[in-house]
Amino acid sequence: MGEPIRILVVQTGLLMRQAVVQRLEASGMSVVGQAGSNAEALVEYAQRYPDVVTVDVRLGAESGFVLIEDLLECHPDAVVMVYSGHGDARLAQQALAAGAAGYLCRGASRAELREALQRAVSGARPVLDRRLVDVRSETLPDAPVAAGSTPQLTARQRQVLHLVAAGTTSNKDLAKELFISEKTVKSHIERITACLDVSRRTQLPLRAFELGLLPVPEPQPTRTGFDRPAAAMAGSRSTG
Repeated sequence: MGEPIRILVVQTGLLMRQAVVQRLEASGMSVVGQAGSNAEALVEYAQRYPDVVTVDVRLGAESGFVLIEDLLECHPDAVVMVYSGHGDARLAQQALAAGAAGYLCRGASRAELREALQRAVSGARPVLDRRLVDVRSETLPDAPVAAGSTPQLTARQRQVLHLVAAGTTSNKDLAKELFISEKTVKSHIERITACLDVSRRTQLPLRAFELGLLPVPEPQPTRTGFDRPAAAMAGSRSTG
């Protein structure tokens, strides 16, 4: 077996970027760099020279298509793959027009992801997710094509998933919380990991977040000395 493909991940949002990195590494890739903006991506590429750059079509206020064009202008041999939660064939066509080697949806399995990136590195063009219509043709349907990437979980499986994401990880604690047996919990975990195509339960929260099965966590406010309760402040003054 040869060396793993070296990837530069360009994705806004720390949690989503972590989810993409985890997914790529679980697929046998080596993530050598990360960027959250177009400018960071150009700098990282010049420093890392990865085999492939994975880009989302929307990078906050910026466009992934602009990054593809800028990157290829500076580095004509760069291999750029769009890896996105949007399964719209028109977006795939735009990506190819900008110079991307291909377009993948986040619902792709680890095997599909690995094979697609290997094909892109070997020079295949275009490398397209099977969930998309044939974007090689000039005629596209009027409506966006659904990615079909969201796994179908039962209500109970979603409960288990939310508890795991919240930090309840042992089968015993999950069973106690849901009033079911540990054997049933184990069965649910096995089915959820298979459905989300991950190998360990610790990978479930990020993968679920990546697929939109879990909401984006609210950022926690940073506490400073000025945020302490008035009673605590008064107590500190009285002891001084």
